[in-house]
Amino acid sequence: MEDRKRRIYRGALAAFFAVMALFTVLSRIVDARETAKVKLTYASRGNVTKTVRGSGTVEAGAEIGIRLTPGLRVGEITALPGAFVREGDLLFCYTEASILERLEEVGKEIRRLELEMEQETIRANSFQGVTEAEAAEQALGFARKEQERLSRKEREANAEYERQAERLRSYYKKRLDLSEEELIRASYGDYAMSRTDYKSAKMDRESRVKEIERNIKETETARKRLEKKREKAQEKADSEDATDADAAALLQIEEEIEDCEERLEELSEDLEDTKDQMDLKVERAREEMEEKEDIYDRAGEEADSARLALKESYENGLRQEFNLVKSVGDAREAADRAVEAALVELENARKNDRARELTAEQARRLAALQNEARRLDLEYLKEEQAALTALLDAGGAVRAEDSGSVTRVELETGKVINGSERFLLSTGDFRFTGSFDRETEGSVQAGEAIDITLEGETYPVPSVISQVDLVSDPGAGTLTAPLAGGAAMLGQKASFEVKRNGEIYNTVIPAAALRKDTEGWYCLAARRQKTILGEEYRAVRIDLRLLLAGDASAAVEGALSTEEPVITGSDRVVNAGDRVRPMSELLE
Repeated sequence: MEDRKRRIYRGALAAFFAVMALFTVLSRIVDARETAKVKLTYASRGNVTKTVRGSGTVEAGAEIGIRLTPGLRVGEITALPGAFVREGDLLFCYTEASILERLEEVGKEIRRLELEMEQETIRANSFQGVTEAEAAEQALGFARKEQERLSRKEREANAEYERQAERLRSYYKKRLDLSEEELIRASYGDYAMSRTDYKSAKMDRESRVKEIERNIKETETARKRLEKKREKAQEKADSEDATDADAAALLQIEEEIEDCEERLEELSEDLEDTKDQMDLKVERAREEMEEKEDIYDRAGEEADSARLALKESYENGLRQEFNLVKSVGDAREAADRAVEAALVELENARKNDRARELTAEQARRLAALQNEARRLDLEYLKEEQAALTALLDAGGAVRAEDSGSVTRVELETGKVINGSERFLLSTGDFRFTGSFDRETEGSVQAGEAIDITLEGETYPVPSVISQVDLVSDPGAGTLTAPLAGGAAMLGQKASFEVKRNGEIYNTVIPAAALRKDTEGWYCLAARRQKTILGEEYRAVRIDLRLLLAGDASAAVEGALSTEEPVITGSDRVVNAGDRVRPMSELLE
């Protein structure tokens, strides 16, 4: 009985384990069918290959402009855009009438500039007469002469004052001790003598003044005679048969005239001094006569009155002499101030002359600069005149200076050229100008190889990028590459490819592993986890920063380990947190 129970228990246990094994197998089969199968790879260090693609147009390379002459009317245009011309081929013609009209205008402009240059030269030439400084020096000389004359007159007046004061004191003392009768007789004698002295002073004045005036007149007469002789000598010296002796005679006459003028100046000064001195002497004699007459008249009345008149005469005489000295001193001080003022005027005149010289020099320099500008305009006009003349001789024809293709013609038959038009020839290689989307294609650099596939062609034309513009348009880039002149047609459309091998990056993953959502770039890694049923893989999100997206791989930065595989493909949609199963394990 016991054995039978044991067999039953063992059978039941075996059945339980068999059922468990069956369910385990069934659960594994179900799990394998429900779990996403993924392809895995590991991030590695390497470079990223990127192909930048875009399109563009074949344009003219080196272009030369045909010189156009403003003001001329265009006749026939024989070379149109796209035409190939050789050196010497006819491009277009000007009308002969417009050339002749422009030649006449240029001739008038040349003559106008020549006249303006001559006028500016004449205006800039200044002729120096008597400068302010020279005039001020002359005025200073006159002021100093007047100062010397008045200083001398002041010294003479002081000396005369001492003599007159001594004479008045001596006369007063002698007459003061006389008796009444002696005083009357002396007063009469003094009066008679003073009257005689007064008449003598007047006659002396007239005599000396007439003598100096006579000398002045004789000198003026001599100067006039010399001036007439100078005129004759000048005519003789200017004649064709003139000799050195004639020039020497003319020079001698000039010197004699200068001597006469100096003599006249001295005589004029002497005349003024003599008049002043003699007038003073006559005035003193008159005053003395009047005082002596007063003394004499009062002496007839009484002695005390005569003595009082004598005292008054003495005091008045001293006062008059003092006033004369004072007036001369005041005149000398005024002359001193005049000299000081003349010195200031001289300094100011020198500054004004210097400023005038600088102004004249500035005017000359400005005139020279203006004439230099006119000279350049004149040279340009003469060159234009020569070119117009040559153009007229050629019948108005304009020919190609080099072989090439006509790229731009902005002329119209019958229209007058205003200077803004262009006529261009492409004489060198063509160039390809293309554009690309910077956001999707990335960027390129000058010097990188480029394959250009022309429209309608199968095989690309290799070239090298010569220029890249990444500034003009923030969303697009523009590149330029040279093309041989015979490799394409002007204006032909083309596409291009630039294969770029970037620098070495620390983290490179396949492009299929790279994902993007509203939060940015990321990838899914298959992370191994332990469970009660064993190890399994779960998809884990790892945020990344994209450094460079290539054709098959991408360089990234982020918390991505090289030992943790990333998901590059799956048999269904996989999200972060899903269980995944590597396809290699499925195959096993």
